Amino acid sequence: MPYFPYFPFLFLTATGLMKFLGKGTTGKIIEDTEEKMERLLTTFRDNLQNKYNRYAAIFFTCELLNVFIAVTQFALTNAFLQNQFVTYAPDVWRYYSYPPEEIQVLDMVNPMCEAFPRVASCTFFKYGSGGEVVGYQALCILALNIVIDKVYLVLWIWYVLIAVLGAIRVICRAFQISSGIIRFWLMKIKMHR
Repeated sequence: MPYFPYFPFLFLTATGLMKFLGKGTTGKIIEDTEEKMERLLTTFRDNLQNKYNRYAAIFFTCELLNVFIAVTQFALTNAFLQNQFVTYAPDVWRYYSYPPEEIQVLDMVNPMCEAFPRVASCTFFKYGSGGEVVGYQALCILALNIVIDKVYLVLWIWYVLIAVLGAIRVICRAFQISSGIIRFWLMKIKMHR
């Protein structure tokens, strides 16, 4: 491999980079430790320091966008369900935590049936005996809503989980960016030293 004095890591892969930096340090005794350390530090400062700042900034932006999208999806779903989605899962939990006798006594309404009705009034039009159209009122069972209310319960849990875990990750990443001591400590843990 040709040597480029200003960009020695231009054609090195990540494993090749680590081999290059660790060259001559695999034995128990390192000859000229001070000289080797100075050479590695100089190489690091000249070629590697702040090389991946753009990548880190893009990654951090993607983490922020992840939280933003989760919160936005939650708000749009809430608007679509006419503000019944914010407390949907806690209301369902509260409703099903009561015994059936107390639900009847307290005259509670199932929040799943409130957001997604299972029975609706329908008007059927038929031709009568005289040939004219006659409308009949009937009750229609909306079978698909029995599945949809459970899907939206899972969606509520998923949105909240993604938003909370994403916010925690963004806060941790902000601490990592702002503190060199935390970055050093994390590197030390990853290296098991």
